[in-house]
Amino acid sequence: MLSPIPLLALAVLPVAVLLVFIYRKDRYEREPLPLLMAAFGLGLVSVLPASLLEAGMSLFQPSDPVAAAFFNGFCVAGLCEELTKLLLLSWLIWRSRYFDEYFDGIVYAVFLSLGFACSENVMYVFGQDTFAASIATGSMRALLAVPAHFLFAVIMGYHFALAKFDISRRWRHLFRALLYPLLLHGTYDTLLMLSSALGDIFIGGLFVAFVIFDIYMWRWGMRRIRRLQELSQQQQFDRSHPFAGFKWFSLLLLILPLQGRAQPSAEVRPPDKTRLLIILNCSHSMWDQWQSDAKIKVTQKVLLRFLDSIAPHDDIEVALRVFGHLNRGAYTTRLEVPFAAGNNYALQSKIKTLVPNGGNTAATALTNSLNDFPVADASRNIIVIITDGIDDTDGDICKVARQVQLSGIVVQTFILGIGTPDAFRHSLDCAGNFSYLSDEADYTEALYDIFRRSEARAPVLLELLDQGARYETRTPVVFYNHTTQVAQHIVYYTSDGIVAPDTLWVDPLVEYDVVVGTQPHIRIDKRRFSSSGVNRLSIPVDEGTLRLHHASHRTVWPVPQYDVLVRRHGSDTLLTTLRMGEWSRLRAGRYDLDILSAPRRHLEGVTVQPGNATDIEIAMPGMLNISKPRTFVDGILFVDSDGLLEEVHPLNPNLAVERLVLQPGSYLLLVKPQNATAYSESKTIRFQITSAQTTDISL
Repeated sequence: MLSPIPLLALAVLPVAVLLVFIYRKDRYEREPLPLLMAAFGLGLVSVLPASLLEAGMSLFQPSDPVAAAFFNGFCVAGLCEELTKLLLLSWLIWRSRYFDEYFDGIVYAVFLSLGFACSENVMYVFGQDTFAASIATGSMRALLAVPAHFLFAVIMGYHFALAKFDISRRWRHLFRALLYPLLLHGTYDTLLMLSSALGDIFIGGLFVAFVIFDIYMWRWGMRRIRRLQELSQQQQFDRSHPFAGFKWFSLLLLILPLQGRAQPSAEVRPPDKTRLLIILNCSHSMWDQWQSDAKIKVTQKVLLRFLDSIAPHDDIEVALRVFGHLNRGAYTTRLEVPFAAGNNYALQSKIKTLVPNGGNTAATALTNSLNDFPVADASRNIIVIITDGIDDTDGDICKVARQVQLSGIVVQTFILGIGTPDAFRHSLDCAGNFSYLSDEADYTEALYDIFRRSEARAPVLLELLDQGARYETRTPVVFYNHTTQVAQHIVYYTSDGIVAPDTLWVDPLVEYDVVVGTQPHIRIDKRRFSSSGVNRLSIPVDEGTLRLHHASHRTVWPVPQYDVLVRRHGSDTLLTTLRMGEWSRLRAGRYDLDILSAPRRHLEGVTVQPGNATDIEIAMPGMLNISKPRTFVDGILFVDSDGLLEEVHPLNPNLAVERLVLQPGSYLLLVKPQNATAYSESKTIRFQITSAQTTDISL
């Protein structure tokens, strides 16, 4: 009997070659092998639901052989197999945190589709009657069927990735992710089936058509691979799931358990409207020659072009404040064109008529600018100062800029220095994001860069990791503006340990302090996020559990549930308060506990290990009964700790009997008779308190 190893190698090796090929094409951030193997494994078993669908579809097969070839090619094979792959692909990776660039769509689609092809190969190769037939079938599939499945997957993954990141045309791309592979698959299978149905007379023409079609598929597929490699550096990220409404449909269709998939929280985005205030220097020095013309003339030309280009954008409003233009030699400023929708004509008209006259008073203009923005508005406010030097007055523009930033009204201040002398550059740099303009091209590019940055949003994928695994406890996370210390984003981090939380969209112009509401809190200061790709913010929050309970004893009196104060080791700051019998999750570390028993118990340096429960057992208290005659009215109870006396409780002179619940230990009771003045009349009584036992003292 011949060994099955050669046949198995013939079925598997072509698949392995294409898997390695597409894996090496993933240039920027390769996908984790466990998830790729999961996609491949899902493809291996996907032949089962696909076969069920094909069996049901075959019931409607027409009797005419040519019609049957088209029906089997497009409906039975193409539709059933490609629909199965697309649903499985969506179920597996749409919400995955690793699906964060365009090319990932092709990679996962190929791994899943080649898993399907591998299963088919094994079934076809081992399903032949003779060894020679198995070799022939395996060789033909290695040359034709496996590459075909690879190319179908490339086209599907291409449009699947576009659907992921191009939100405005998502459903169009999803439809194409099914339609185009279906058409290619159907055409491929139909050509093969027609060669059998029509006989030898048409075999030559069909073979030529098949070769042309195969070349076309390869050219199309390779272009799609190159295109997504280019797009992978410019991706925009969105995580809402288009198949949410079809979850139970796909469950019945594919017989796959989806109940483990959790619904993450909603995306959080910063305001969509941006307001851009241009503060323009129109002092007399703007008449100086710079590049091809006077500074003011170059500025007018550049600003007019810039305003024309951004006019179609409805989500941005522009206003114009000018200084040094009203009276000759005067230091004045005025808001010439306020914020309004569709004010482009007013802006351009004013810019064209500006005439430099007075002095440079940028600090005054910046001070007044805060009143130019609408009150209680949620827009992103940005200031652009265009100037050719520092203030002619005594105004401190750096101090003013700091006050503007602290106001919380303005997100960022940009300063464009037109031919600014080196001596002035340091003075202006402290007032905001300073750019030195060396020529007119620099000028234009700087304005467009500010516009792009004002429009940009930074996607943040927040991950809280407990011992390397995704944190599964709902935890508040706050993003504070570092400058103003105002909370700008407050979210509940939610994850079931499998599905990643949603994307949080933040402002790339803002510097944030991130505070995670664990015990104790985690704080990450001065963090900026880029708009050029997904920002993964992974924060370790390794936690353990602290549990408090009494030792097991029965008592005839109610045992008090003491409060326990928890502090970080060596710190006076209170973290939390627990009661006996309760537990709390704490970050791994050392803690000091104050148990508010009588007397107090202080436990120092209690260690909480990550992933473990630290049990603190408190001794069961005992009961002290003190019977007092009326002649004994004064008394103080002390605990004796190795000779050191600590006051526990002063006796109440109005009670004939006092009952105290005390921790086990050595005690001393100091009493004196009524109206006694001599030291010799004081009396001390030493005794022991035992857990769950009653001690009686009669004075």
